[in-house]
Amino acid sequence: MPKGEFQIERRTLPTGAFASLNANVPATATSYDDTTAAVGTNYEYRIRSVRVDTGAPSDWVGPDTGFVASIGVRPCSSDLNNDGQTNSADLSQLLSAW
Repeated sequence: MPKGEFQIERRTLPTGAFASLNANVPATATSYDDTTAAVGTNYEYRIRSVRVDTGAPSDWVGPDTGFVASIGVRPCSSDLNNDGQTNSADLSQLLSAW
């Protein structure tokens, strides 16, 4: 079978419309970095392959198969006051509790 490429689309949840993320991803790719994803936004992705010789796409694979990605800020265990930073305020809180 001739090699092709992948097409990837994304939409914001719960009701966004799917939009293309890329021109083409090589068939040899094993991952894709969505560098335009916004922190705190939930997305749904779908992907399909396209044959390079005929341009024929496969069916979409994605949200109907349960793939949902959530991009968010990971909590830091040293951010004791939950302000999104680890700084002297956290140290002060730690020392006062000690």
